[in-house]
Amino acid sequence: MSSRPPRDLWAPISVWGHVWRGLLAAVTGTLLFLVSNDPQFSRPLASWVPFVDLVVGVLSLVLLPLHRRSPLLVPVLLQAMTAVSTSSGGSASVALVSVATRRRWPRIALAGVVAMLASLAVSRIYPEIDPMPTALNVATMVLVLAAQIAWGLYLGARRDLFATWQWRAETAEREQAQRISSAREASAPASPARCTMCWPTGSRWCPCTPVPSPTGTTCPASRFARRPRSSRAPRCRP
Repeated sequence: MSSRPPRDLWAPISVWGHVWRGLLAAVTGTLLFLVSNDPQFSRPLASWVPFVDLVVGVLSLVLLPLHRRSPLLVPVLLQAMTAVSTSSGGSASVALVSVATRRRWPRIALAGVVAMLASLAVSRIYPEIDPMPTALNVATMVLVLAAQIAWGLYLGARRDLFATWQWRAETAEREQAQRISSAREASAPASPARCTMCWPTGSRWCPCTPVPSPTGTTCPASRFARRPRSSRAPRCRP
């Protein structure tokens, strides 16, 4: 039995899985939108920015259920949307965690770089009232992205482990069933050969010693008729 399962054994996302992911993204995006539009923290660059922010945020919620079908294009697109929309940050975070669960570092690096650039861009659209130093701001962004990626890596390792256990159990059950079937076929008694000369009708078994042959044995009946019957059953000649 091979110790490595197929590449992808993850179960598809159920309806409830899409629902709670969408709710989590919507709640997170709403909180980010409210904070970014709070006059105590930041102010929009223009009056039309909040409207565009909300439109892009709704579009990100529509695209979020497609992140499994396009595990690279959709997450990267959602990261890019955060450059003009803080309300799409929830969908982008869920997509980034999903990318990290696959544990493919080129995709993780691409999504992380796009998310980092988008975070720097949105800070220009929503300038802070009391801005932090640039180094501290960048360090905070890197820490948040690293936490999301680390959580995704943990979830991916956990899912792979459970999927491997299930695959090994199912494989062991199939192989055990095959061994039992083969043992039953090997232990089944073979059908005795028929003597086509002694019992031409085939309604009774030949009293001669059966010879294991698929076509039966040939026993000249006239030869036995000339001899007296003995207690020992005659043997057929092959």
